[in-house]
Amino acid sequence: MSNLIKKRTGKTFKELVELRRLDMAENLIIKTNLRLDEINQMIGYHDSTSLYRIFKKHLNMTPAVYRDEVRGHSKKDS
Repeated sequence: MSNLIKKRTGKTFKELVELRRLDMAENLIIKTNLRLDEINQMIGYHDSTSLYRIFKKHLNMTPAVYRDEVRGHSKKDS
């Protein structure tokens, strides 16, 4: 099954799950006031570094910086 997924999508099953979790986290950050540790658990991660890791890997920023940017509070404004 994993070979078929890779062949059809160009990504592994693990990569697709990670991207889905990232998408869910982005939506929760944009649409809620949940704490990042709450979002981390809601998307299925149990250690606190996982959310940080996927944001750095795919968006080149931390979840906190992402939240600030989408809310219009960039550090440059300070």
